Amino acid sequence: MEARTELPKHNGSISAQDGECDNGIFELMTEIGVSVYLNFTSDEHLNEYIGKGDERIRFLTGFSGSNGIAVTCKSSVLYTDSRYYIQAMNEMKAYKLKRMGEDERIEEYIESMCENKRVGVCAKLISSKMYDDLEKKLTKKGVKLMNVDVDLVDCLWNNRPSRIFNEVYSIEDKMICEYQMQLVKMCNNEDYKRKLEHEISEKSTSVVGMTYKLKLQKIQDIIGGKTLVITDLDTIAWVFNLRGSDIMYNPVFYSYCLISADIVKLFVNWKLDIDDVEVHPYDRFEEHARRVDGEVLVSGRCNVYVRSMFENVEYTGSIRQLQSIKTDVEIAGFYLAYTYDGIALTRLFEWIDENLDEGITEEKVADKLDEIKKEFGGYVQPSFGTIVGGGPNGAIVHHKAGSKVLHRSELILIDSGSQYVFGTTDTTRTMHFGVPNSEQKRNYTLVLKGQLRAMQMRFKASMPASSLDTLSRMDLMKEGLDYGHATGHGVGHFLCVHESPPSISSNSNETLIPGMVFSIEPGYYKEGEYGIRIENLVSITGADSGFNDVTNLTLVPYQLKMIDMCLINDEEIEHLNKINLRIRESLEPFMIGLPGHKFLIENTMPIQK
Repeated sequence: MEARTELPKHNGSISAQDGECDNGIFELMTEIGVSVYLNFTSDEHLNEYIGKGDERIRFLTGFSGSNGIAVTCKSSVLYTDSRYYIQAMNEMKAYKLKRMGEDERIEEYIESMCENKRVGVCAKLISSKMYDDLEKKLTKKGVKLMNVDVDLVDCLWNNRPSRIFNEVYSIEDKMICEYQMQLVKMCNNEDYKRKLEHEISEKSTSVVGMTYKLKLQKIQDIIGGKTLVITDLDTIAWVFNLRGSDIMYNPVFYSYCLISADIVKLFVNWKLDIDDVEVHPYDRFEEHARRVDGEVLVSGRCNVYVRSMFENVEYTGSIRQLQSIKTDVEIAGFYLAYTYDGIALTRLFEWIDENLDEGITEEKVADKLDEIKKEFGGYVQPSFGTIVGGGPNGAIVHHKAGSKVLHRSELILIDSGSQYVFGTTDTTRTMHFGVPNSEQKRNYTLVLKGQLRAMQMRFKASMPASSLDTLSRMDLMKEGLDYGHATGHGVGHFLCVHESPPSISSNSNETLIPGMVFSIEPGYYKEGEYGIRIENLVSITGADSGFNDVTNLTLVPYQLKMIDMCLINDEEIEHLNKINLRIRESLEPFMIGLPGHKFLIENTMPIQK
């Protein structure tokens, strides 16, 4: 494995406006002796969402999505997944699109373009596991993978935005009962209000449900005499019950962490006083890391440069799994978050219906939703940029709400999420405020049937997550239809809306453990016409005799007129009626006589076939 630690500053530049790069990057590639160079949508911490100064692919190609690999060579291309095909085609100019899972594999394309059999990548921007896998595949093809310590784009990027280091704060002193009582004050039903007041614990229970000291003790028990290196920002935030705002939509902060049996070091650019924890500046991490002796544990998401600091390294997924298993208090926080989000979205849907003929735009809908949520205690920000896709824009899986005027004659897909101090949400509903046609209702119902099947599951504790993916696709696939993305993803607790584990996908062999929270979001996308996606968050709860249940957390109504009643059976109707009853009972006491109440009642009525 070769490396160059220094590269000269170059006179070339990259245009932020048009995503077109001059020949400077090719000159640097020639200088380091590679004919292909790789860039990823990532930073040193391998975050999905990244800061402005880490948007290298956007500056190279124009593509702004969260998953892409730019292959710069004599015929430059960008690989991305099905969520971003349409978006990438609309945004890119100098690079051509390659579809992950459909076009030739990236190692095959690299081989065909790699004239001198040498390909370059920045060691700080690729995960250790991805690097090892790619190196193995390229070696078989006679291609050498060379890593550099300074990304070539950084050498060319004039006026690159500086990294932001915002305030870091603790949430361990935030009590869930305080936020529950704020909700009770919104209740318009006195009997229900007294019931809620009786149920709320009077004990001072933190929203996180577990102190950072107890988490550290659990981690130290797992790692034994080894040193754990943590580079995942959400894991560090989780361990210490700290939050920040360095990256948009994600309450995390730039940091590193070293944990051993007798010492804990946190590297962060904020003055913190934490019992039994040494706090050092962010840029002192490498200095301390290189002094570590003995066996070291890292996540497979750790970048290659950090891994190279240690001689005796093993991978571990144990800490990520520990993070994925939510405490009872955290689960209660998700329910509380969904009471607020259920109220907000129900109000939004009624508002859209009342204002649609006045020429409202996708962007206006997203802004209105945020305006409603800001009324609620504990709301911090969206958990991602709200997706509002009218008509053909709904087929763009991660479409950004824009200036398109919405119409009563089209489907409208709304994918939104929230960051509350006590929980994170992610919900998608597909609506029609006119008269949906038979094809739209049919395909919507096929998607809904898949979600209902997955949410009704009782399964053996050893069943892999891929089984839920299969169940969610069954009805669509019987009709020759499918969707290109995974069925679901893990969700953090007032952390990243995409958390792993688990992943609910066809190739996932992960085991679903009680306490895990994740999405179930099947869909169907007809390019140029419409998109359908229905997304709920669920948790795994333990049942009897070695079985687990999928438990719905989401309290947002479906739009009943979108359902083709000829396609659903009695069991599905019974399950849907139970969901609707729970939604109505949970939300109506807060909405009587207020905006959204009419929509709630109309769309939680008992279904009779």
